[in-house]
Amino acid sequence: MGIIPRIFAALLREEIGAVRGRFAAEAAFGAIIALCVVLALGFGIALGVTALAQSYGVLVALGTAALSALLLALIVWGLMVRARRRARRARMLRRANQVRALRLALIETAPILRNAPLLAFGAALFAGLAMGGETESEGEDEG
Repeated sequence: MGIIPRIFAALLREEIGAVRGRFAAEAAFGAIIALCVVLALGFGIALGVTALAQSYGVLVALGTAALSALLLALIVWGLMVRARRRARRARMLRRANQVRALRLALIETAPILRNAPLLAFGAALFAGLAMGGETESEGEDEG
């Protein structure tokens, strides 16, 4: 291995280490912030229920809290459905791009494969396996 590839490998290792450190720090800070937000929401809900209970009674307070939770669940469910649709569209686009790239690769290797039928069979087998593996896992995360 020459000196230049070693230098680039060392720089790459340093950069990967720095990125790993940044991601770890960001994940830790994000987890702490999320915990604080969840605690604040919990105390805010408790405050709201207590204020409603003192103003209008316990049944109205609990009914309002339950209705608010149901409304929030419906909103999150709608966002989840929208995210699944986006993921499905992105998966279909990736699949189309993979098929396009595979076709281009086969077109590029076609002149070589004319003279080597065994290689052509191997390329076709590989293409079939690569494309067949994607279709089996597509329906698993739909629901």
